[in-house]
Amino acid sequence: DGRSLREVLRSAGALLPRRAVEIAAEVSAALSVAHRAGLVHRDIKPENVLIAVDGEVKLVDFGLVRAIAEAGITSTSVILGTAAYLSPEQVEGKPTGPRSDVYATGIMAFELLTGTTPFTGDTALTVAHPRLDRDVPPPSSVLQGAPPPLAAFIARATARRHEDRFAD
Repeated sequence: DGRSLREVLRSAGALLPRRAVEIAAEVSAALSVAHRAGLVHRDIKPENVLIAVDGEVKLVDFGLVRAIAEAGITSTSVILGTAAYLSPEQVEGKPTGPRSDVYATGIMAFELLTGTTPFTGDTALTVAHPRLDRDVPPPSSVLQGAPPPLAAFIARATARRHEDRFAD
């Protein structure tokens, strides 16, 4: 029993920094397990994070991972994921890896803290394209008093160059 993180955000709006950190940490821990198993989620977003009634966080919907494996997709011309959370390499159709999931987790942490994603638009293209030539703004651009350590985490997690992000 519980709700998706999207439902939590819709009803409560932005989360307190402490809870945003707790959720991002639990999602990161789940991703670490997946990455050690050679799996890249490719669709980290609040809809794929479940919050149980006791507060436990679960990362769900590894459907893209399974679909890619079953279809044997190796083409870089296929973009899979949700536009608001795509990493720059996904937008460019380049190979993905754990750092793509790190990017999406950073975008989600920004949203948990501010109540909005950093890039918005009317179409998937207008949402996805700006990340190719613009950095994610600091959370303080939306939320006064955003904790500097959380802002530093978001900045590093969402670095445009995948080499500049956390490895996992």
